[in-house]
Amino acid sequence: MGNMALLEIDDKLLQAAIRAFLNETGLLLRVRDERLEIGGQPVDAIIEMPERGGKLAVAVKRRVPHANFEALVDQVKRLPMAGVLVADYINPNMAKKLKAMGIQYFDTVGNACINQPPVYVHVTGNKQQQNPVTSGGETNRAFDVAGLKVVFRFLCEPLLVGANYREIAGRTGVAVGTVGWVINGLKGAGYIIDRGGGTGRRLVSRKKLLDRWVETYPEKLKPKLRVGEFVADGPNWWKEIDIEEYGAYWGGEIAAAKYIKYHCCPVNFHIKVI
Repeated sequence: MGNMALLEIDDKLLQAAIRAFLNETGLLLRVRDERLEIGGQPVDAIIEMPERGGKLAVAVKRRVPHANFEALVDQVKRLPMAGVLVADYINPNMAKKLKAMGIQYFDTVGNACINQPPVYVHVTGNKQQQNPVTSGGETNRAFDVAGLKVVFRFLCEPLLVGANYREIAGRTGVAVGTVGWVINGLKGAGYIIDRGGGTGRRLVSRKKLLDRWVETYPEKLKPKLRVGEFVADGPNWWKEIDIEEYGAYWGGEIAAAKYIKYHCCPVNFHIKVI
């Protein structure tokens, strides 16, 4: 799905949520600006509250899964002014968590939590519609399991975007054909611009791409990284092995112990491969 199509869905979602808010509360929210940057931070829109309630920066999210709740909260809190989350649907459990964290929100079925004195709104329990605004199927190979590995490397090494497909494949451990799908997906979503010549590609909207990666990682890539859980013969096994020989790095308790020279006795450990 191309960048314009994605932006169109965001616009429709925001307008649908504003209409639902009006129907539920009788209060009209007005969109003052769309798709701008404030202090280098991308903002999907600025809305003006009624009754001198001030303005809010909008973060539009088509889906609000539990897997990346912390990342979602962090994105809203990082908005350069008081923010509000706008989504297709926010279920009661998620709504309760957002309210407890002080995150304002409203969705396309009228659920809302706004605390902008003198405007106070709390609506919950409205059911999801049969045909949500975002139905239309966003399929972008850049954000499947293999694609996320490539995107991660691009975020770490932005200049790699301009390399040839075979080099990118070698650096990311994916098939050459996968690189093409990822590049095209990122172009379509507006994260890569191409000035031609095959190597004229450049990464743009890096902060927004990072947010997108953080949103998708817990659902798509993280579950695939866990290889297994193992039990060692003794508590000090980790002191006698040079893990770098295997191209690996310590994490968790062992990494902390080696860093601060503090003794720990981990027995169970997890192996993850990125």
